[in-house]
Amino acid sequence: MTHQPAISFSNSFYDPFNRAGGRTSNGLPKIKTIMLGIVSTILAILMLALPIGSSVRLIVRRHIKVGQWILWAALASAGCYVFLMLSVQATEFHLANKLARYDLDGDGMFSGEELTPEMERAMDDVTNDTGRSLAPITGLITCPLYSGFWHLVIGVPYLSIRRSDKTFNSRTKCKHPCSATG
Repeated sequence: MTHQPAISFSNSFYDPFNRAGGRTSNGLPKIKTIMLGIVSTILAILMLALPIGSSVRLIVRRHIKVGQWILWAALASAGCYVFLMLSVQATEFHLANKLARYDLDGDGMFSGEELTPEMERAMDDVTNDTGRSLAPITGLITCPLYSGFWHLVIGVPYLSIRRSDKTFNSRTKCKHPCSATG
């Protein structure tokens, strides 16, 4: 009778840059796993900061046309979506590499002494992926809402103030040069 592994995982959990197709007994270097987690966090922060940065850019450049604000909100939304998908991908690699550290014999399956509470927690992190699986769909909804929210919150007051200043200045400006005495 052949030995059946207790838990196995697919080849997608292998390091994509490992040309040999297998794992070494000590797994990936810990620094690589940490770096993947950091990259994922940085991408998430960029995703959150992009619409705010876009709004600030429009204010600094003194854009007062609503069409420009809508265009930049759409571009920021697309950028948020790209950063979200990259963050999800980096998280997938991070969790897969974290799990692969517990595959001591490099066969892609977990059995015997490889089954530890830490390995089971890492496996739970990989398999409980509903949010990561649905991110492409929910991102199409949340990214435009998030980007639109910040462009509205920042843009509406700015555009209102700029237009009221422009209207006020056009009504009070002297049409011909005059010297102010006072």
